[in-house]
Amino acid sequence: MSPEDIQPVNNRLLIEVLNETQEYDGSIQLMDTAKEKSNIGLIKSLPLGYTRHASKEGIEGAFNEGDKVLFNRHSGTVLILDRFARDAPEYRLIQETDILAKINVVLS
Repeated sequence: MSPEDIQPVNNRLLIEVLNETQEYDGSIQLMDTAKEKSNIGLIKSLPLGYTRHASKEGIEGAFNEGDKVLFNRHSGTVLILDRFARDAPEYRLIQETDILAKINVVLS
């Protein structure tokens, strides 16, 4: 199964969680299970006919596929599409209201 096979419904968005790597100067290394999970991700899929329902006018959708967003760390349903791959990306189905910010920084 791939992310393209998943079509969110209602006000849910499919997010690919980005693994933010941290390099330490010291000698203490944390196990992967002890590290905090990232709460930054890329929007992979939107519901069909997506519009934002934040106001009565039905504002045009605030998010697009490929947008980088900051989301509530404990929100949504975790999806791991390839359980047997060592570094399989993690996906989450989250509600639009669980997105805290859109990240517009362009790194060069």
